[in-house]
Amino acid sequence: AGLRDVEPRQQTLRATLEWSHELLSPEEQQLFARLSVFAGSYTLDAAEIVCGADADILEGIVDKSLVQRRDVPARRFWMLESIHAFATEHLSGEHELRNHHAAYFRELAERMGAELRAGEPEEGPVSVLATEIDNLRSAVEFGLETGDIDLVQAITSSLPMYWIVHGLYSEGRAWVDRALALNDDETEVRRRLLSALGSIAYEQGDHAVAVEASDA
Repeated sequence: AGLRDVEPRQQTLRATLEWSHELLSPEEQQLFARLSVFAGSYTLDAAEIVCGADADILEGIVDKSLVQRRDVPARRFWMLESIHAFATEHLSGEHELRNHHAAYFRELAERMGAELRAGEPEEGPVSVLATEIDNLRSAVEFGLETGDIDLVQAITSSLPMYWIVHGLYSEGRAWVDRALALNDDETEVRRRLLSALGSIAYEQGDHAVAVEASDA
């Protein structure tokens, strides 16, 4: 009975979403679609810079329950999974928007990485990286799809402290290995990636790789 009920429920949900979408103004419909570029939650600042969002228009979409908002500990917005999928169907100019998204989160990752290297207490930058990790993953995926090696390596080289603090050694090792394999140019970012590989390998007990990465 459960399986037989799936299609009617999906049709009902679809009809509800289409009805709610029709209640949006043209400006709200455009922003609603553009907001689907985000993976997970996002700040008003991100929505304004990436999507050209107007705060009042965004609040209008929130009022119609197509975008969710929480205010504690900081204001963030997101869509439920089914609504996000529906919004994506209405998105035009996806490549340009994803490019803006990737640039925004690259800058954020590099800024957090610079704060960590400058000796800032790790709790703040690592917490920001953890909150934005879904968007950072999406930005890296875009870089891999488009062959943007600089983007992939810049974000990846900013994340090792996040992986180490959260004990995500396998994920971090896989990301760093992938980023290093993209090229062998002797750059500052590559040195950071090798340092990250050494630190993560050491935490994994892989001392041979840790020493090799440190000597490279």
